[in-house]
Amino acid sequence: MSQRNWNSWCRMTIRQQSISKKIKYTPSTLTHPVIWLALFVIFVAFFVPFFLNVWNSFIHLDPTNPATFGQFAGIKNYSEVIRSGELWLGLDRSMAMLAITFLQFVASALIGVLLFTLWGKKLQFGMLIAAIIPALTSPTVAGLMARFYFNDQLGPGTEFLRFFGLLGNDQALLALPYGAWVAVALIDFWQWGPICAIAIWYFLTTIPTHIFEIAKIEKIKKIRLYLMIAFPIIYKSMFALLAFRLFWSFRSFDIIHIMTGGGPGTATLTWTENLQRVFLVQQQYGAGAVYILLFQLLSIVVVLAIRQKAFTAIKVVG
Repeated sequence: MSQRNWNSWCRMTIRQQSISKKIKYTPSTLTHPVIWLALFVIFVAFFVPFFLNVWNSFIHLDPTNPATFGQFAGIKNYSEVIRSGELWLGLDRSMAMLAITFLQFVASALIGVLLFTLWGKKLQFGMLIAAIIPALTSPTVAGLMARFYFNDQLGPGTEFLRFFGLLGNDQALLALPYGAWVAVALIDFWQWGPICAIAIWYFLTTIPTHIFEIAKIEKIKKIRLYLMIAFPIIYKSMFALLAFRLFWSFRSFDIIHIMTGGGPGTATLTWTENLQRVFLVQQQYGAGAVYILLFQLLSIVVVLAIRQKAFTAIKVVG
C-alpha cells in the first residue's frame, strides 16, 4: 500500500468510527418535569455552595482576630493569598504530581496495548480481579500500607533498596525529597495503573476486528497501527480516562498527607495539602475560600488545555 493510499485509508477509518447519531431535543423534552427537577437538584447541590464560598472569600473569617471577624474584607483575602509563597509552591508541587500522573497514564497505555496484543479480546478473569482490587482500596489504606513498606526500620521496601545499595543504612526514603516523590508515585501507580491499563485494553476491544486484519495483511508495524489508527479511534474514551486521572491526582490528599504530610520540609506540599493547613491548622477560612475558588478555576483551565491538545493531535493524525 502506497503512502498516499495509507493516509487516505487512515482518514476514512477514523471518520467512519467517529460517526455518531445526534439526538434532537424537542421542546416537549426540554419542558419535562424530570428535567427541571434535575436542574434544580444540580443548582442546589453545586451553585448554592459555590456562591456561598464566593461570599466567604470576601469576608474576614480569622478566629484569631475577633475584632474583624465577620466583617467585609473586599479583595484583601485574594491579595494575601496571591502574594503568599505557599500558593505558588503548592501549585508547583501539584503540577509535578500531574506530570507524574501523565507518565503513569502513558505506562498504563503501553500495558493495555500489551494485554490486547497477547490476549486479544479474551482477558483472563484473574487479571481483571487483580487490577480492580488496588483501585477499590481506600487511599487512606494505601497510604498506611506505603508507610509500612517504606518504614526506615521495618519496611520491606526500605530493606530492598538498601540491599541493592540504592539507599544508605542511615537514610529513610520518605525523609528524602526525591525519595518521597518516588514513594508517592509508586503507591499511586499501584492503585490506578492496573485499572487504567484494563480500561485501555477494553477500549481497544471495541475497535472492529477487520481493521487489525487489514493491517496484518498489509504488514503494517504495530507502532504505526496503534498511533495512527487505534488510538485516534478511541481518543474520546482515552481523553475521558486521562481527564479523570488528572483530576483525581490534582485533588488527591489522603496518600500524600498520610505518607509525607507535605514533607520532608515542603517537598510534597501540594495544593490540597496546603489547603488543609490553611483551613484546619491556621484556621484562615476566608483565605481557604479563595484557595477553593482558584482550585476550581485552575481545574477548568486544565480541562480546556487537555481537550485542546487532544483535538489538535487528532487533526494532525487525520
